[in-house]
Amino acid sequence: MSHRIPNDPERVNVNDEQEAAYWCRELGCSAEELQEAVSAVGVQAADVRLHLGQATRDPSRAVDAVRG
Repeated sequence: MSHRIPNDPERVNVNDEQEAAYWCRELGCSAEELQEAVSAVGVQAADVRLHLGQATRDPSRAVDAVRG
């Protein structure tokens, strides 16, 4: 499998197997965690990063932190 970067590095594409694998490696999460994060906060990479970082500490605050 290729280790290519995403077509749009500011958006997480969970529908493309290679891009999803890239984001899992980049963010240190499973495919299920990545999908949950995208479902919760959308596809913006910065939002997904924040959600995953917050989710490891306090899941109840993750979405609120992203929304401001």
